[in-house]
Amino acid sequence: MGINDEYSRDAFHYDLAYDSESSEEEYEIEVDPEQWEAIYSDELLDGWMFIREFCEEVYLQPRASFTDFIELVIEPWRWTTTERMTQMQDMVWRDISQIQVISQRVSPENFCAWMNHYIPRIN
Repeated sequence: MGINDEYSRDAFHYDLAYDSESSEEEYEIEVDPEQWEAIYSDELLDGWMFIREFCEEVYLQPRASFTDFIELVIEPWRWTTTERMTQMQDMVWRDISQIQVISQRVSPENFCAWMNHYIPRIN
């Protein structure tokens, strides 16, 4: 035991000192898009590479660039559609939605609208 039973007092008062109920959202700090892009650059590049590999495998030439993809993730609300995803779009979505930052920000509908705009449609 510590001096004057300090360890047991720390353990007893742990819940008072550490608020485990607080959420990380309370402390979310605003970052500009360039900083945000730098923080998540690896994840964004992984998502873009999934899309590029898919296009190469099915011999498609996307009109989108990496910058267009980043804009999708940063501002997904700009992309909306009522159309359903094609089977091919769904396959790509299942791959990139495994990346947490993408699945937290982009909905399947946002992604479908973006794909319809930038990548030739396959039925």
